Amino acid sequence: MALPGHLRVYHYIKVIARVGSFSAAAGELNIAVSALSRWVNNVEADLGAALFRRMGRGLELTEAGQAYLEHANLMLDSDKTIRDRLQQLARGEWGTVKIASVEGAGETIVPAAIAEICKEYPQIDFELEIGNPDINLKHLLNRDVDFGLFLNQPQDANLSLVFEYPAPISVEMREGHPLSGKKNLTMRDVAQYPILLPSKDTSIYQMVHLAFSAEKLTLQSNVKSNSILSQRQIISETDYLSFGSKLLYVNWARTTLRPIKNDILKQRKLSCYRLKDHPLSSATQLFIQSLRKQIELNVSQ
Repeated sequence: MALPGHLRVYHYIKVIARVGSFSAAAGELNIAVSALSRWVNNVEADLGAALFRRMGRGLELTEAGQAYLEHANLMLDSDKTIRDRLQQLARGEWGTVKIASVEGAGETIVPAAIAEICKEYPQIDFELEIGNPDINLKHLLNRDVDFGLFLNQPQDANLSLVFEYPAPISVEMREGHPLSGKKNLTMRDVAQYPILLPSKDTSIYQMVHLAFSAEKLTLQSNVKSNSILSQRQIISETDYLSFGSKLLYVNWARTTLRPIKNDILKQRKLSCYRLKDHPLSSATQLFIQSLRKQIELNVSQ
């Protein structure tokens, strides 16, 4: 849907700031460069301040431009919120919940919470993006999602914490594994068996390496996978060990978790963040309540 005239310039400024030039922005917006330049000149004249400065072959926001872009984001978000709400009312719907999640949560507790909500509120739409922390942070800052789930603390002053839970790392193994009879494991117990590790950009990979190194143990790992589904399939049929969290655990592949005595592996947390200036819709708040219930159910078991 085309934006009304009073909002169009906000969108133009946002696109120019993102792509860094009038010509690239004009191509994306499908308007003439001269027309786009006139829009910006008129705004700058009205404000009495330059929004962009030329840097080599590109443009960057001035301090005034950055302040104006923040205002533009607020205005565009507000307009989208009311339009979405009016359309939802007309259709008798609640709206869409957009989520960015790290893999561990995105393949376990998030789908479990979505399934629970869909039983009672089938009119709510869900969009789930699963990616590494950097990609999820980008989705969040670009306003592509309503909130993000992280297994580390994202560093950005524009974010607001929604909730946080300790997510200590445990050892995951097949039912009947030789170590499954022990209630608590040590790092030396784990070092006796081959390890299946996730991808290098995950908190588990980094913390497991630190834990093995701190105890001067050799980490045996000739299999790596960035999919929890494939990890659980492999360890359910072998004596390989992997790592997970009770907080994020869903038993679908005949595996079991055992806690491990290691201070490094106890430091991880699951956190949920949103943009400070991006209010959560009723549907999103309802889903977050369901998600927290799923987390607390896992913790209590």
